Amino acid sequence: MRASTGLRQQMQEWGIRARQGEGQAMKKPTLGKVAQLLLGAGLLLIVSPVVIYWFIHGDAERYLWIINGPAPFDSLGSGPIQLYLYAGLVISGGIVIATVLVAKRR
Repeated sequence: MRASTGLRQQMQEWGIRARQGEGQAMKKPTLGKVAQLLLGAGLLLIVSPVVIYWFIHGDAERYLWIINGPAPFDSLGSGPIQLYLYAGLVISGGIVIATVLVAKRR
């Protein structure tokens, strides 16, 4: 008994708290804020094709400015490249959202 009280006092001096209720069952950890962050990121990925389409095709001058730009942006004038980009963003967002929902169920 004497040794455990000395250890407890020493832990208090160092600012370390002893665990209370060691016999109680531990709660299952939840995802909480990480799940909310990932869910928001997934929704942002799903909505982003609309924003990108608006940015590219919103103005004729801006469209020409984008497709006359450097290497990765000049291909954004192509229909198949835009389709692949938008589909990739929506699929990625769907995967992130599905992952969060499956993780929350477990």
